[in-house]
Amino acid sequence: MDSIAREGDGAVPESEEIRRSLADQIVAGVQSRVAETMTVDLLMGEENGHAFDRGGLHIGWSWGVDTSRGDYLDLLWEHRMAGIYASRYWPDGSIDRIPTPAELRLVSSDPVEEARLVDEYVEHNRRTYADLRERGLLPPVGDNAGSQDINEYLRTRPADE
Repeated sequence: MDSIAREGDGAVPESEEIRRSLADQIVAGVQSRVAETMTVDLLMGEENGHAFDRGGLHIGWSWGVDTSRGDYLDLLWEHRMAGIYASRYWPDGSIDRIPTPAELRLVSSDPVEEARLVDEYVEHNRRTYADLRERGLLPPVGDNAGSQDINEYLRTRPADE
């Protein structure tokens, strides 16, 4: 991550054409339901944004510049029934997965092991939600679609809390 340019560090995005081409590639490859919400104009309209549809779909994106590889687009989409997915898209067509919260966890009949598994699950989810928010892919806590806020709450709290 050292090569990632951050806002204010003097890095200049390559070109609008590269970004538009990348946005075109992504939108062309998504399912029709997502494509109704996520358009090239939407992605190009803001450096960082969020789109929601009535069915509970949330799309978050953030453009950035890597000092060695150029422009990229971080993209997240989540739905209460389909889960959460996030990736970094590069102009050369390569895709890097971005870690997302776990939806399920292992369980154990051993109380000590069960406590450890709960702690690992909660800590992983807290860490990944914070990372996604830092990247600009998630809105502030409480500003997401209601079902996603509920899922986040449930996935970041121990069961006995």
